[in-house]
Amino acid sequence: MPVGYSVYQRRQDHFDNAQSVIFIRHFYIEREHRCRGLGRSAFDLLVETRFPRHSGITLDVLPTNPDATKFWESLGFTTYYTALKRPAK
Repeated sequence: MPVGYSVYQRRQDHFDNAQSVIFIRHFYIEREHRCRGLGRSAFDLLVETRFPRHSGITLDVLPTNPDATKFWESLGFTTYYTALKRPAK
């Protein structure tokens, strides 16, 4: 039975249109299955079986989700840019 999923696409890098990257739009593991190494294993499997070799990988993490930031940092991700948004009034 599946306990998670990922949605991703190949796209041009946000700042360097000459470079193609894999953008992970969604990466989800059900809460009751987290902290067991499944997320790391699933990510490793994606990289090994679905992503072109030596591809750059980007994703977005909301600042309200520090657990996600910690998870992605444990996989070697670092902050690439910070986007700010002002809500409509």
